Amino acid sequence: MKKFLYLVLYILEYTVIYFLVQIVVNVIIILGMRKDVGIENIDKIASSYSFKALPLVILMTFGIYYLLFKLKGENLIKYCDFNNKLKKKYIMTIIFLTIGFSLVVASMAEVGGDIYNIRKDSFLELIAILIFIPVFEEILFRGIIFNKLRENIDLFSAVIIQAIVFGGFHGNIFQVIYTSVLGVITALIYAWSDSIWAAILTHGIFNICGLIILPNILNISKNIISFSIPIYGVAGVLILLFSFRKFYRITRIRKPFNSFFTEL
Repeated sequence: MKKFLYLVLYILEYTVIYFLVQIVVNVIIILGMRKDVGIENIDKIASSYSFKALPLVILMTFGIYYLLFKLKGENLIKYCDFNNKLKKKYIMTIIFLTIGFSLVVASMAEVGGDIYNIRKDSFLELIAILIFIPVFEEILFRGIIFNKLRENIDLFSAVIIQAIVFGGFHGNIFQVIYTSVLGVITALIYAWSDSIWAAILTHGIFNICGLIILPNILNISKNIISFSIPIYGVAGVLILLFSFRKFYRITRIRKPFNSFFTEL
């Protein structure tokens, strides 16, 4: 029971810090601009600057995390396995695996796979989603939370719990579902590769596919072939399963794929 409470408080500590920093930054922005735009437009300001302010929020939050680890006598960079390089032989498999999953998500959504409601002409918002968010969320959910969980409980439970927390961190029910699955995928990729760079690469490619690549491809396809969405969905499942199996095999050379569930 003590271990359970410790893990719950640990997860809350790091997630709440992020939300508090986000609230503080947004309040400062609103207070700084309310005289120019008027109180009636405060909601519009908050909505407009939510993604634009994310790089600042993330940098501030990371700084707090780093100091917290230092106070505990630990190194956040080392704890998250940033020093372990991503092996080149993993890269193409990760790319195909992520594309497969992105195709499944996009086809299920029956829209262009646009997973973020932002203006694509906003450079700051694109940078936040394509670079800052993948790096920060992998540090928080895989580097900090997942590592602490697997230090205290079995790997299977650690993967599932951090995925649920990761999914709950997002918005609507559809996002909760697919981000939870993404959390499972990135956690396994991280655990098997021993490098958080592999998880960051997966997350980054997923965001690029969902925001830029797949919306254009699927929208064009729908105008040419009416049943193209199911085709992409089936193709995505096949690519995902094949790539997932291959990634397991190249990261666990001495173990057959049948030992997957035994290892978890």
